[in-house]
Amino acid sequence: MNSSYVVMWPLATNGTYNYGSTISYEKGLVNFSNIRMSPGEAISTWKSSQDFSTSNSQFVQLPLLKEGGQYHLVVDAEVVPEDSIQVQLDFLDIRGASIEGITTLCLDDYFEVPVGTDDYILNLVNLNNQSLSFKNLVITPQDTKFEITTFNGGTLRMISMWDKEEKFFGEVPVSIRNRTLNTGSYIGKKQALSLYIEFDSRSLLKENELKSELQLAMDHLKDTIEKHHLAFDVFTPNTVALAKFDEKVTLVEDAASIELAKILHYYRG
Repeated sequence: MNSSYVVMWPLATNGTYNYGSTISYEKGLVNFSNIRMSPGEAISTWKSSQDFSTSNSQFVQLPLLKEGGQYHLVVDAEVVPEDSIQVQLDFLDIRGASIEGITTLCLDDYFEVPVGTDDYILNLVNLNNQSLSFKNLVITPQDTKFEITTFNGGTLRMISMWDKEEKFFGEVPVSIRNRTLNTGSYIGKKQALSLYIEFDSRSLLKENELKSELQLAMDHLKDTIEKHHLAFDVFTPNTVALAKFDEKVTLVEDAASIELAKILHYYRG
């Protein structure tokens, strides 16, 4: 099986161009603007290995990719003006030397990992950008058979995966975990709509607020089902909580099971 990867905005402050920048976080989006930033500067940087040479070192934020592998990259973001941001990839060998120089991509593009790659860096580069609202970036194998959509409400995130060639599903496995991953790896399953629900159980959200975010995720799922004309031959989801003794996980598991049962019944094929 091939994994798909969802990558969020860098946690470390040295991964973002901060000088003169206005950065805000709202409902799962990172809003960035800096009209005085010079073209060619990196707005944000991700690395596939950790840099221990600085006191504010980044954690690993990019997945390991297969040498010679071909991948699809999609940056989910609103960009003003259009085409004012470019993706740049730099593949490095074991000595840290660039293998083929900078690879430039648009926000929805394909790339191949050079043989000999030990590490790589991804930059979102300013061309003449005025504002950016960033949701996430998704890296999938080019030959993957799975579709992937994401919902991010800020505290709660849901990943949906299914086989592109299938419209009718007899299984809905749901994995619930009490932490949001900065870089998450997700695997689809044949003849199933797989859901991954993640949230930070340490957040100060009250029960009704957490349920409200979950309801927004369910609304997003319904939109996805209707957009892709999906249907089901199952009445209840198969939920798996990865932290059984967490009260908020139990809350989300129970609420998700109820709401998903309603959805599966409504969209029964």
